[in-house]
Amino acid sequence: VGGSVKFEGTTPMPVNALIQLLQSNPKEFKLGGSDTLRFVKNLDSAVERKDYVDDLLQRWEKACPDLQ
Repeated sequence: VGGSVKFEGTTPMPVNALIQLLQSNPKEFKLGGSDTLRFVKNLDSAVERKDYVDDLLQRWEKACPDLQ
């Protein structure tokens, strides 16, 4: 099970945070081109999938201080 997040051209891209995320778990996170973050994670329920994506977006928001 997996998914992806595609970034628009205006999405803040903190390179250090992206590298850290990719290195933190290379089996879970991979780049899918220059504008897509792919993830692979076994999540059995819709609630688990929603919570996972919410957590991923919160982590991204914290890595982008310009958004706050």
